[in-house]
Amino acid sequence: MKKLFIVILACFSLCTIQLNAQQIFFENFDALTPPNLPTKFKSVDQDGDKYGWLTDDSKNIDPNYTFGNVIVSESWVPDGTTAGKSLKPDNLLIIGPIDLSGVTSDVRLRWNAFSLGFGGEYYEETYSVYVSTSETPGTPVFEDTLAAGYTLFKENIDISNMVGQETVYIMFRHHNCTDKMALVLDDIRIEYSHDIDMELSLLTIPSIHGPGNVNITGVVTNLGLNPISSFDIRWDDGSGFKSQTFQINLDPDESYTFLHGTPLTLAASQSSTITVEVVADKDELAENNSITTTTQSGAFTPSKKIVYEDLTICSPTFGGFCPRGIVELDKLMLSDDMAGVEIISIHGNTSADATAQDPMRYLSYADSCFDNKNLNAVVWPNVLVDRKVASSYLSDFSSLYSDLIEDFGYADMEVKPVYDPITRKLEVSCDVKFAADAKNFNLALVITEDSVHDATDDNYRQRNFYSPDAVGGQAGRDMKSSTLDFSNLPEMVPASLMYYRNVARKIIPSYSGSFSSLPNDLFTDSTYSYSFPSYTVPANFKDTRLRAIVMLIDASNGQVMNSKGEDVEGGIASIRKAVLNDPAPFNVYPNPANDYAYVQFNFASNSKAEINITDLSGKVIHTQMVENPQLNKMVKIDKINFPTGVYIISVRNENLVSHSRIVFE
Repeated sequence: MKKLFIVILACFSLCTIQLNAQQIFFENFDALTPPNLPTKFKSVDQDGDKYGWLTDDSKNIDPNYTFGNVIVSESWVPDGTTAGKSLKPDNLLIIGPIDLSGVTSDVRLRWNAFSLGFGGEYYEETYSVYVSTSETPGTPVFEDTLAAGYTLFKENIDISNMVGQETVYIMFRHHNCTDKMALVLDDIRIEYSHDIDMELSLLTIPSIHGPGNVNITGVVTNLGLNPISSFDIRWDDGSGFKSQTFQINLDPDESYTFLHGTPLTLAASQSSTITVEVVADKDELAENNSITTTTQSGAFTPSKKIVYEDLTICSPTFGGFCPRGIVELDKLMLSDDMAGVEIISIHGNTSADATAQDPMRYLSYADSCFDNKNLNAVVWPNVLVDRKVASSYLSDFSSLYSDLIEDFGYADMEVKPVYDPITRKLEVSCDVKFAADAKNFNLALVITEDSVHDATDDNYRQRNFYSPDAVGGQAGRDMKSSTLDFSNLPEMVPASLMYYRNVARKIIPSYSGSFSSLPNDLFTDSTYSYSFPSYTVPANFKDTRLRAIVMLIDASNGQVMNSKGEDVEGGIASIRKAVLNDPAPFNVYPNPANDYAYVQFNFASNSKAEINITDLSGKVIHTQMVENPQLNKMVKIDKINFPTGVYIISVRNENLVSHSRIVFE
């Protein structure tokens, strides 16, 4: 089964709940040492399979979760085999006794529930809730089968019939399901009921950003018993409240994400303390109406790039889900978002068979992605995005970009690779100009090789679970890149068809970066320069396809705050940089083209120039030599034996290498 290989990893925010005057009972499990249960909690294994309710750190369930401990009941567990072990749980969680004898007004039981299912499957966990004056379940007061995986369900029921009782038990029963993943509960509490109760649940104002306007955004929730049709959001930075009315219908327990029409404006290097409030007519509870936060601006807005660290496997025995990553990254590379992205594909290895090893494996780098003190990947395949999100291939990579591209990048970066093709020695330096004060940032350098290909080695074959003849339930899913349609390829894609993109070849000095690359204290508008240790490119690496990517890492949390990459050119980095600061070395027209296109040179040279056209997998499909190119000379390129699509055209001679995109229709 696919469960060992791919788990959808989504990230959603939960507000930490603290016991207040409105709460009679509350448990979020954070004061415990997992897997222990709290006092007054008891797990009953009614099916006798020796699996029951236990607590766990949410990060062990999903590395993106940062809301502490939760309580879990499983319907499937790993057992060292591909299929794992299916369970048919009948696990009863008994909470109590709870004393409601001194309560005189209406109360509600509230909790959060979610499932670990993924990819449209394995999420249908079924559970029931009971409220009784004894530990024996009677008729359930609530029953549900979760309708989606990794979706937070905020539930509540009226238990006012128990008001005045000295002994009350709350019971959750996980049952009537099998071979899913796990049911997770959190933030179980009994609260007083209010007819009107609007909560400001969350503010999403960044703590640091570039100068200019800052949107006032957040989430409000109707915690009352009655629907709400109108409310005000107002905010104050010390200059007076700015109020806006929202005519929004909210049912009980329904939330709404708001954007205030008046932004906060900050000049360069300015900070502000801001209070945001939700105001509803006849709101009975004021203590959850407002949040105060501090935000600041940098001296400028740094150019931001997001780094995708793709954890993949090329193997004839493993890696059957990895074609999806190839497709998703291909979409990203073809999109406008690519200008703000760096991609590093880190190949791993899970095969004990010495004849089926991934030939591009970089185990120390891969192991660091799975085992570090901060955010960890949990399964193959996976992708770490700025080391802030760990996501499966079932996520939309473009949406991950949208979620993170507005994050403050802290510094502008200039990466300068210089390569000697005779000695194959690569020197990379980086200048970093900070837009805000910072502490304890590191720099790490990754060398990637693009379009790695070896048709003579069967270990470059790619296992493909999206093939029509593949097992595992993925056949029939559309899985098509710009160059390969995996949904119509065999389960074992031949090495002759595979060109592996952005392959990680070397990380310098380590996953965490160099702790001596930058001073501990970093200051606004200051520029810091660092030269990485030199790297000798192995003879079997294509030195014409290398890229140097530098990551700016916050050592306090391991997150990548910014990144910047530059192509490594064979010993002519300084010449190429000078050329590219001038007008483009060549033009292509018409573009898009039909049967032919012209390349017009914007330079003159006494040496030969080479024109190459490659597809998006990196495969060279056309080469043409030009003797002594002259200024404004035009060379015709005929579309002969290659299909309609997007291609990369490059012009190279002893003084320059330049690339452009061409579309043949």
